[in-house]
Amino acid sequence: MQKNNLTAQQKYADRKIKFAMLGMGMAFISAICLVTFQNFNASAQNIVYALYDTGPTTNFMLCLMLLSLCECTCGIIVMIFSKVKNGIPFVEYKRLWKVKSSRTVLISALVAGPIATACTVSAVTYAGSTYVNIILTLTVVFIAIGGRIFLKENTSARMYLGIVIVFAGCAIASWSKPEAIESAAFYLGIALALAAALGFAVEAIISTHAMDVSDTLELCAMYRAIGGAVLEFSIALIFAAVTGNLDIFTQALSFVFHTPFVMLLLFMTGVFMSLQYGLGYTCFNYCGATRGNVIIYTTPVWSIPVGIVFTKMGLLSYEVTTLGIIGAFVVVVGVIVVNCKPSELFNLRKM
Repeated sequence: MQKNNLTAQQKYADRKIKFAMLGMGMAFISAICLVTFQNFNASAQNIVYALYDTGPTTNFMLCLMLLSLCECTCGIIVMIFSKVKNGIPFVEYKRLWKVKSSRTVLISALVAGPIATACTVSAVTYAGSTYVNIILTLTVVFIAIGGRIFLKENTSARMYLGIVIVFAGCAIASWSKPEAIESAAFYLGIALALAAALGFAVEAIISTHAMDVSDTLELCAMYRAIGGAVLEFSIALIFAAVTGNLDIFTQALSFVFHTPFVMLLLFMTGVFMSLQYGLGYTCFNYCGATRGNVIIYTTPVWSIPVGIVFTKMGLLSYEVTTLGIIGAFVVVVGVIVVNCKPSELFNLRKM
C-alpha cells in the first residue's frame, strides 16, 4: 500500500515537472515572438513614416493607428484559437463583459496599449530592438518597487542586488550608441522604452486580480487586444483632429490598405503578437508567474539574433555595440536575481 502511495506521489511530481517544462518552453517562444512582432511592426512603421516629413509627435499618432490594426488582428486570432481549441463560443465574450472585475483589464489595456506597447514599437524605430528590450527589463524592477511601496510586500537583499544589476546592465548598454543611429533618435528611443516599462508595470498590477477570476485567453482577446485596438485607434483619431493632422491620418490609413506589403507586415505583427500574448499568459499557469516572467524578459538576448535575421531579410537596419551585447546579458542576470534564487530557476522539483 505504501509503495503504491509513493508511486502515485512520484507520478504526480513527474506530471508537475512535465507541465513546468511545457510552460517554460511556452515562455521562451513568447520571448522570441515578442521581439519578432516588434521588428515586423517597426518595419511597417518605417515605410509609412518615410511618406511624410513629420516629427516624433505625428509619428506616434501614426504608430497608434498601425498598432491598432495589429492588436485587432491579434484579438481575432486568439478568439478563433480559443473557439477551435477550447470550444469557447463567441457569445461567451458577452458574458465576460458582465463580470465587473474583468473590466479592470480594459483599464490596464489603456496603459499597456496606447502607452506601453505604442512606446515600445516606436522606440524600436529610434533605438533598435536590443536597446529597447534592455530598458524594458526595468519593468520587473518597477513592479518590485511598486509592490514594496503600495502593497507592502517584503523585499530581500537578493532583490535589491538584482535591481542594482539590472540598472548596471542598462547603463552599460546605453553608454555608447551604434554609429548609424543619431544621438537624438537613440536617446528618444531610450526615453520611450523607459515610459513603456513604467506602463507595463502598472498594467501588471492592475490586471492581476482579473486574471485570477477569468480565463486568461478570453481576457487577452477581448480586453487586451480588441479593447486595446479600439482605444489606440480612437486616441490616434482624436489626436489627428486636435492637431490638424486628419489629412495625414486618412492618407496613411488609405496607403496601408492599398499596399499589400505593408498589410503583410502588419498581419505578421498580429500573428506573432497573438502567439506572444497567448503563450505569455498561458505559461504562468504551467510553470508559475516567477519562472514565466524571468524567461520572457530574456528578450534582450533574443533580440540580437532576431535583429540580424531582419537585417538579412532587408526589413530593418540593425546594429548593436559590444557594450550593448554585454548589457543585454547583464540585465537578464539581474532579472533572474530580482525574481528568484538563480539556483531555483530550473529546479523544477521545487514547485
